[in-house]
Amino acid sequence: MRQCCAACPTNRRAYVMCVLEALHRALRRRDIFLTGSRRWADPRARLLAGAEWAATQPRVLAALQLNDEADVHLDKIAERLDTAYLDLAKRVGGDGSVLKTEEDSEGV
Repeated sequence: MRQCCAACPTNRRAYVMCVLEALHRALRRRDIFLTGSRRWADPRARLLAGAEWAATQPRVLAALQLNDEADVHLDKIAERLDTAYLDLAKRVGGDGSVLKTEEDSEGV
């Protein structure tokens, strides 16, 4: 029997526990999926595709208030995130603490 971890060199019960723990970690990370399960199933399996998605897409985008193509929308979000990151980087002190600005004090 192959050793799965230092705690279980050849102990069958320990080996089984190691396998079950590894299985559970993989399920939580969504590395593996269980067919027929609601909780552990592949979430992409229930997505609409093809003609179904084409028929539903305008209503979904309207409900989410999205007018732009996905690339344009993601570019806008990336720009906002980059601006926020650069603003925070300017406010970080030499010791790693975040410096407060007058704008921060007004919101309190």
